[in-house]
Amino acid sequence: MTTLSFWMSLWTAILYAKREQFKMTTEKQPIVKKCIGCSNIEGEVCRVWFSPATKWRTGKCPSATHIKREFNEPEQKVRVGQQKQKKKL
Repeated sequence: MTTLSFWMSLWTAILYAKREQFKMTTEKQPIVKKCIGCSNIEGEVCRVWFSPATKWRTGKCPSATHIKREFNEPEQKVRVGQQKQKKKL
């Protein structure tokens, strides 16, 4: 085992341990009114996000299954009055 791979494996183990510790200490907050009807709800908490209220602050929750997404297609530009250029000699 090279020195670099040893340090990389050690770093990976540390990050994994911190992630598991974060998951165990963070409690999920209850859902908000806008979450009602979503298929990601388990009991009174969201199974995707720890804090559903923060996802609704910016508008729509990115993982909401009960909301239909609308995509606006940009209007095509209409070119008016185009003429071919003559070559100057």
